Amino acid sequence: MKIKKITIVLIIVSILSMNFSVNAGTNKYSIALNANTTTIKAGNTVTLSLKVDNINIQTGEKGIGAYEGTIVYDTNIFEDIKMKGNENWDTPTLNEGRFTSVKSDGLCTSESQEIASITLKVKDNATSGSTKVQIKDFEASNGQENIATENKEITLNIEGIQSSNDDNKNNTPDTNTNTSTNNKNNTTEKDTNTSTSVNNKNYTTNQNTITNQNKLPHTGVSPSIGIFIIVLAVIGIYSYIRYNRTC
Repeated sequence: MKIKKITIVLIIVSILSMNFSVNAGTNKYSIALNANTTTIKAGNTVTLSLKVDNINIQTGEKGIGAYEGTIVYDTNIFEDIKMKGNENWDTPTLNEGRFTSVKSDGLCTSESQEIASITLKVKDNATSGSTKVQIKDFEASNGQENIATENKEITLNIEGIQSSNDDNKNNTPDTNTNTSTNNKNNTTEKDTNTSTSVNNKNYTTNQNTITNQNKLPHTGVSPSIGIFIIVLAVIGIYSYIRYNRTC
């Protein structure tokens, strides 16, 4: 008799466990993330809509009445993030990207709806390119447990200032041109220096010429010429004497 009672209790527990497992396995929903525009200029804002869809909760209150999650975005591009709940959900509390909210009337719902809006401002100095905003680690409560779902993300295009790589690319031809110009100028300066050196050389030569011209010549007869004249005079005198004696 005791064995029969134990067997019946085990069967009931097994049935309840199987039923709970099946119901728990069917608890699911999805979230969606949409933007009012996918192209944003620097200094402007973008508004994202966070929605919950395909709610199929078979345990607890058979719906969701609270949620929490994390928003991930590039802080070099976006600033001044704000979140707002719709008329059925409280405005989420936001702390370092982690947010949480509850349904305003305290009841769970199984209807697809927007649960929050997210506003992000693009920085004035944001660079052009694409960036992503993600909703991660999202969980909704059915009053008994938190039920997780898949992460969602959206890609946005930013029209901002050009990146440093583009600037370097654009500046490269100018740099080469300037370098060539500088080299040309340096060559000109070199030629000028060469001309100066030549001119200096010419100036030195001319100076030497002027110096030689300014030297005064020696006065009088040179010694060799004087001796020759004396010899001629002696010969002349000697010849004159002999001539007189002969006569």
